[in-house]
Amino acid sequence: MTDPLVSVCIGVHNGERYIAETLSSALAQTYGNLQIIVVDDASTDGTLDVVKSFDDPRIEIHTLDTNRHMCFAFNEALRHARGEYIAHLDADDVWYPQKTARQVAYLESHPDVGACFAWPHIIDDQGRNTTYEDAGRAGVTTFHVPNRSHARWVRELLDHGNRFCHPSAMVRANVQRDVGEYAYGILQLQDFDLWTRVLTRHPVHLIAEPLMAYRILGSGANASTLDGPARNRHDAELADIAYRFVNGLPADLFAEAFADRLRLTGEHTADEWECEKAFVLLRGLFTLQSNPVLGLRKLHELTRERRFVDLLERRFGFTLLDLYAVGRAPVLADSPESTHELHVEIRRLHNELTIRDQEISKLHADATAREERIAAVARRPEIRAGTAVRNLSQSAVRRIRGSLGR
Repeated sequence: MTDPLVSVCIGVHNGERYIAETLSSALAQTYGNLQIIVVDDASTDGTLDVVKSFDDPRIEIHTLDTNRHMCFAFNEALRHARGEYIAHLDADDVWYPQKTARQVAYLESHPDVGACFAWPHIIDDQGRNTTYEDAGRAGVTTFHVPNRSHARWVRELLDHGNRFCHPSAMVRANVQRDVGEYAYGILQLQDFDLWTRVLTRHPVHLIAEPLMAYRILGSGANASTLDGPARNRHDAELADIAYRFVNGLPADLFAEAFADRLRLTGEHTADEWECEKAFVLLRGLFTLQSNPVLGLRKLHELTRERRFVDLLERRFGFTLLDLYAVGRAPVLADSPESTHELHVEIRRLHNELTIRDQEISKLHADATAREERIAAVARRPEIRAGTAVRNLSQSAVRRIRGSLGR
C-alpha cells in the first residue's frame, strides 16, 4: 500500500538566510512521499537562487510577481497541493526527521481527527535552543501544554489564545477544503483564525513532544512580534476571531466547552443558545477579560428582533434596562500601554502555573517510580532472608538482656 502523499506548503519572502535549512529539514524526513511547494513572494534577495539550488523532484517552485504577504503565498501553495495531508512550514523553522511520519501515523489511525500539531523547541537567530523569555518574548502564549478533548481545546483557545505552533501543523486536505483558505485580511493571527475554523467542525490532536524547532528572531522580525501598532492590530484581530469562533460553534460543542457559564439548564431552543453565547461573550474572553464589548455586539444584534427582547426577559431575566446599564460600562482599555502590560503579566502567570503543574506531575511520577523500585528490592529473596536474620538476632538479644536482668 502506497503511503499517502503529504503536501508541504512553504511561503517565503526574503528568506535566503534560513530557507536552505528549512528545505533540508523537509527533505530529511523519514517519511518520503512528499510534495514540497515553495511559493516565493517576490523576494528581492537570493531566496529564489537558494531554492533552485536544491536538486530534488519533490520540490515545486512558484513565484509571485509582486509582494502580496504571507496569507497570499500560503493560499497559492494550497492551490497547488495534491496530497491527502497538508503540512504547513514557515521559511525559517526546522522539522525534526520523524515529524511527518509521526503525524501521518496518528492521523491514519484516528480518522475522526481533523488536524495534528506538535510541541516545538524554541531556537534563536543562530539556531541555539532558547526560551521565550531569553528571546525577548516574555509573556507570550506557550505552545507547551498537554493534549485536550475537543471541547477543552475550544475553551483553551478562547481563554488563553493560540496554543498551536503553525509550522507543526498537519491538516487533512479535505478538512482544509472544508474550512477554507487563510483569511487575506488578517496579518497577525492568520494561523489562529484557521485553527478556530478547524476546531469549530473537527477535533484536533497535539503530540506533546518537540517534533520541530520554532525560530524567534531577536530583531523582532517574526510576523507574530507584538510591538507598537502590531499590538493594537493583534487585539482587534483577536476580538473579531473570538466573536466569530463563539458564534460558529455547534450547540453541543458550545454547551460542553462552556458548561460552567450557562445560565439555563436542560434542553435549549436555537434562540436560547444564541442568548447563552451573548452572555458568554459579555463576560469577556482572553485579552478582553471583563470587557463586555463582544457581548454588547451580540446583544445589540439579537435585540433588533422583538422575539429576542421577550426571550431574554422571560427566560434569562435580562431586560432592556439591564442592556442599557451594561452599555454604560467602559468597553475600551484606558491605554494600549497599560493593557499590553496587563496582558503580558496575565500570560506570564499562566505560563508559570503551567510549568509548575508540569513539575508537580514529574515529581509525582518520580515518587511513584521510586516506591515501585523500593517494593521490588524488598521482594528479593536475599532481602527477605536478611530481614529474617535481623529479626532473629534482635529476639536473641532481648532474651539475653532479660536473663541478665533477672
